Amino acid sequence: MQSLGPARLTDDLWLAAHDGVRGRLQVNDRTLGVGLATGLLAELVHGGHLELHDGVLIRTAAPTDDLALRPVLIQMEAEEADLAAARPVAPRASPPNVFFGDWPAQPGYGLGRPPATMSGHQREAEPSGTWSPHPGPARHTRPGHDLGTWLAYLSYDRRAERLVIERLSRMGLAKREERSRWLRRPVVAYVPCDSVTAANPANKISTAVQNRRRMDWRRLDGTQLCLAGLILATGLHHHAFATLDAADRSYLTGEIRDRLDEPTRTLLRAADAAVGEAAMR
Repeated sequence: MQSLGPARLTDDLWLAAHDGVRGRLQVNDRTLGVGLATGLLAELVHGGHLELHDGVLIRTAAPTDDLALRPVLIQMEAEEADLAAARPVAPRASPPNVFFGDWPAQPGYGLGRPPATMSGHQREAEPSGTWSPHPGPARHTRPGHDLGTWLAYLSYDRRAERLVIERLSRMGLAKREERSRWLRRPVVAYVPCDSVTAANPANKISTAVQNRRRMDWRRLDGTQLCLAGLILATGLHHHAFATLDAADRSYLTGEIRDRLDEPTRTLLRAADAAVGEAAMR
């Protein structure tokens, strides 16, 4: 059966993260988890299901039946209900905006990282007991949810990846594979169904950059510019954009810096910081 083209930002990122021939992951699990968590939150923001203000996510009333997005909104709603049952929500002063400066910082993929003060980025192992994202300052009629904490929550224990794989599997874009190991049990992995589908997301961006075509994540047929930012933030550009030269990289950096809206830039800066902190562990 011929697979359909991917329709979601995070699906494209997962496909781009795998080698098109062998299906091997090009970055470590932790880095991919951060990228996929950011992608899911970006989809929710772009779809009008969340608002992002000063590093705080606000859930709106917009529903969704998307397999990967709906569980995130349900968890947020449950957190809000738990908070409301425990105590009244009292507005507090907004925290300082720690997401500042241009991203990427310099042409040629120079990635500037904000200070490591965002809540949740330092969480490597889940604390004892039940841990889930705690609501942040109230901004509207609903309590807010800290962006850094939610990135840590969704990236931990492959939560975001499981949601994305479920969606990709339903679309016929990912398949289950058992890999044998010498004197050990086989491991189960999910890989792209074919090499063309896996290579398409990054190839489309590379072609657009080389031809100097303007990319626009608001188009109905894709989210190329935001995806390009996620590929840079996760370090996948070493593999995905290997054909771009210095002039191409400078052009792409300028497009990301100048043309993405501030909520998307904030998400990318948060992802870049989380990946950098994970690399220093």
